[in-house]
Amino acid sequence: MTHVAAQSAESPPGPASAATRSRWSLLAVIGIAQLMLQFNSNVIVIALPSAQHALSMPDNIRAWVLGIYSLAFGGMLMAGGRIVDRLGRKRSILGAMVGFVIASAVGGAAPNSTVLIVALALQGAFAAIQNPAQLAILSTSFTDAEQRAEAFSVYSLINMAGGTLGFLASGLITSYLGWRWCLYVSVPLGLVATLGAVLCLKEGPVGERKPFDVPGAVLVTASMLLVVYGLTEAGKSGWGHSGPVSLLIAGAVVLIAFVVVQLRVKNPLMPARVFWDRNRGGANLVMLLISMQILAMNLFLTYFAQNIQHYSAARTGLTFLPLTAGLMVTNSLMGRIAPKVRPRVLVLLGMLVYALAYGLLTQVRSGSSYFTSFLPALVLMGLGLGCMVAPLYSAATKGVDPGDAGAAGGIVGTARQMGAALGLALFNTIASISTRASADSHPHASTVAATVHGYNVAAGWSAAVLMAGALIGALLINAPKPG
Repeated sequence: MTHVAAQSAESPPGPASAATRSRWSLLAVIGIAQLMLQFNSNVIVIALPSAQHALSMPDNIRAWVLGIYSLAFGGMLMAGGRIVDRLGRKRSILGAMVGFVIASAVGGAAPNSTVLIVALALQGAFAAIQNPAQLAILSTSFTDAEQRAEAFSVYSLINMAGGTLGFLASGLITSYLGWRWCLYVSVPLGLVATLGAVLCLKEGPVGERKPFDVPGAVLVTASMLLVVYGLTEAGKSGWGHSGPVSLLIAGAVVLIAFVVVQLRVKNPLMPARVFWDRNRGGANLVMLLISMQILAMNLFLTYFAQNIQHYSAARTGLTFLPLTAGLMVTNSLMGRIAPKVRPRVLVLLGMLVYALAYGLLTQVRSGSSYFTSFLPALVLMGLGLGCMVAPLYSAATKGVDPGDAGAAGGIVGTARQMGAALGLALFNTIASISTRASADSHPHASTVAATVHGYNVAAGWSAAVLMAGALIGALLINAPKPG
């Protein structure tokens, strides 16, 4: 015992260096896995027109193909977090990676839209187990303030840039290999990540085998499905019909039932001790509001580029590179800045810059130049996201008990994915209604002008939501400087 204590007290550089290398190897494995998930979240957007033509897909099915991954991902994330806590991080992430690879192969070979939707839903479900496992490993492996800031900066860069790279790669893949390869590409990425996980990951503490909150998982998923379906129907038929309103009311009732269940069951998916912490709750709310914009605006920009500006799929993917550049600039600085600044300052600054980007998009017209209209907005998006996402992930998972690490990761992931699905439905509805209203009030104007007007209105509402998020972040996130 004395010999062991002496060795520990001396803290020789060799073992410490080995431990540091081990942590960064973990980050590399997690980064590859997260790149695969985020790549897949956007890769279908640019490939969708080709897939729709190849599979003779009706227009009303198109929205489900685009949103089902995020919906399944978000709906299952809190359940995924609890699975991680019960089964262990390594076991959970390995099983989920294998399942994701198989689902990707099935989606690439899909003979019709039904099989494609099922495959994308399965991808989302397996991603919902991987994501909280990744965050649990990060939050428990990087406890030093400076290393934690660096790790979450790298993770957030991959998180955001991975989606943008999905746009770039899917444009090139669709143009030169075909849309199916946009799904097949996840197979080699997943196999590399699985091998890395086998070699680098060690099993963490496994929670007690408590009863699983099946009612909670069903209710939260059902509520989001009802809300997204209601918003989608409103976009097609308008608010004058009772169907969309009834669906939204039903979704709200089911969501209230979910909250009641979480307060009463012994082992909830969303433990109050995790979510109701002021900083963690604030970070999750802000993450939801940020994520509402991303998928919807990416879709609008894609269709604007291809259908109005007549860009090729490859050129459309290239237009998103400035967003990635902005992310890389701010993330390269976050590892040094975040330990010295209160998270609220970074979140507020990032939200305001991000809102400004959407404000610029309200001024875009059908003949606008890419360099004077889109380029500044995309750069500002990247700068804003890079500034706030890493502090939000850190705040949303910091200070939880190891047994709740998976649940904390599941909650912030749910906020991100559900925000994406809800935002897609909401802003698509706003754009559709505004487009119809513009066409009705200006019957002699072109269809293109009405469509662009719809995009402008949706961008304005996005900026307003982000300003509200900035206020929420300023009021709720009051954590001190990490360092």
